[in-house]
Amino acid sequence: MINIKKTFYSIGQGCFYSEKIFFGKEVKTIVYDCGSENGKSPNKNRLEKEIEQSGLDVIDFLVISHFHTDHINGIEKLKKHFTIKNVIIPKIDALDVAFYLGTKNTIEDLLLDPDSYFKGTNNSEDPNIIRINPEGEPNELNDSLKLPSEISQNTNIPVIKFDKDLIWILRFYIDKRVFKTDKRTKEQKEIIDKTLTIKDYSKNKKELIDAYKTLSKDVNLTTMSMISAPMNNHRFFFHGNKDYPISIMNGDILLSDEKRIKDYTNHFSDFKHHPFHFHIPHHGSHKNLCRPINEWFIKKGIVMSGYYNSYGHPSGIILRKFSDSNIKLKKLTEFDKNYIKTYRIWL
Repeated sequence: MINIKKTFYSIGQGCFYSEKIFFGKEVKTIVYDCGSENGKSPNKNRLEKEIEQSGLDVIDFLVISHFHTDHINGIEKLKKHFTIKNVIIPKIDALDVAFYLGTKNTIEDLLLDPDSYFKGTNNSEDPNIIRINPEGEPNELNDSLKLPSEISQNTNIPVIKFDKDLIWILRFYIDKRVFKTDKRTKEQKEIIDKTLTIKDYSKNKKELIDAYKTLSKDVNLTTMSMISAPMNNHRFFFHGNKDYPISIMNGDILLSDEKRIKDYTNHFSDFKHHPFHFHIPHHGSHKNLCRPINEWFIKKGIVMSGYYNSYGHPSGIILRKFSDSNIKLKKLTEFDKNYIKTYRIWL
């Protein structure tokens, strides 16, 4: 039997999601993002309260979708109070770093050197930092579940195994088309090519940020989506259930044209026939999602946005499109109750 508790926290203009999976005596905890910026809201400290009352203890997988402060500024509190075993981040190279620091909207220590940032946290051992490479080849993971420091986004990360049977997995997606590399000048190419490590970044910071301003499309392109789901051979156990314990979390991913949606849906195509909760990217901005993904069986759309945000989130266009597609929406601000779903599934 598997028991599952999924919590979409009502923390306003940000993102904080946790999932606890109970299988026999095993408990696995997944957290996706932990951050919020609520400005002048009288309930602007909602994130801090939710972290304290979350009931988290050991976080087996802390997933960071991208490095904007409204998605990561609660991680400092997480790492001080909870044991974190694995941290999963999108692979960051020198130009990605310029991508973020050029916006001046991130936590530099976490972005520049995540290994050092998580050293000496509330752990007996430092967390394993796993970088998801959108360009990489799939890697096999051994039976010990010892995860390598870099893996491909095509690789399933095991959450639960029983004997040799893989039951529950995480899988990720990052848009590969981030930079206009064909527009690089000779000088930009040279400075980028000789910036081989994060430490090299400080030497070439000004030139890299200048390159970023010329080459970047949208900083949200580096966002990493996550699906948490049972493996194919176990999905038949869930057929006939009124609800279905799959969630897809999207951070601020850009799904603003048909090509991107096609790449995204192809990557997750083996999940599309099963109902799930769909986290609407970028707090419901119409710039990040051109239409609902109607070929998928979306059980409910989840929108996390600040009540007093100045961006117009969630967009009325997005709300209308989901309503026209007969997809139910759950809107969460810092004044709402958390949206919690529990499941009990017999295998």
